[in-house]
Amino acid sequence: ARGGGEAGPSASDAAEDAKHELNVGEELLGYLGGDSELAQGFAFLPHAFLGCDWSGHVHVTVAHERGVHKLTLAVQPEAARLLPGLSSSVAPILTVTARRDVLLDVLGGQLDATRAVITGRVQVSDLTKLLLFKSAFRFKRAVFEAFKNEQMAKETPAAAARLDVRARLDASPPGEDVQAELA
Repeated sequence: ARGGGEAGPSASDAAEDAKHELNVGEELLGYLGGDSELAQGFAFLPHAFLGCDWSGHVHVTVAHERGVHKLTLAVQPEAARLLPGLSSSVAPILTVTARRDVLLDVLGGQLDATRAVITGRVQVSDLTKLLLFKSAFRFKRAVFEAFKNEQMAKETPAAAARLDVRARLDASPPGEDVQAELA
């Protein structure tokens, strides 16, 4: 993989990654124990991806007061995918360990990743690979805020529809036996 210094995942590894990809939304939220803010931060990663000329797995370990979450970010030149746990099929090109709040600050563009490493708030296996990784993503506050607003706009109608009992009944009316019982 150009720029990576070592061979990245093969095409068959990429196909395997796609099979295990965490779907952004309820699946990711469930994997992260219902932590919606952290799920939103991780969901931002594929959105912030700019493309690259390398392939590799990045292992991310996030610590917080309720425990530890471990995910793999599988990066290919055309896409970045979230995988549950730390993949064992491909050796990671980079490992990142951070507290939840620090990781969210980096993803949200409030803290530069390099500065976070230099100040000891984030631990990485290889600073050079971190710089390579950073070049493939756009961790800017305005981009993250736009992403959050886009997600909220998508969720608001869906949430309102779930709460609107009349709309739910109209969309899926009860059977005749239930209607007779209610009459």
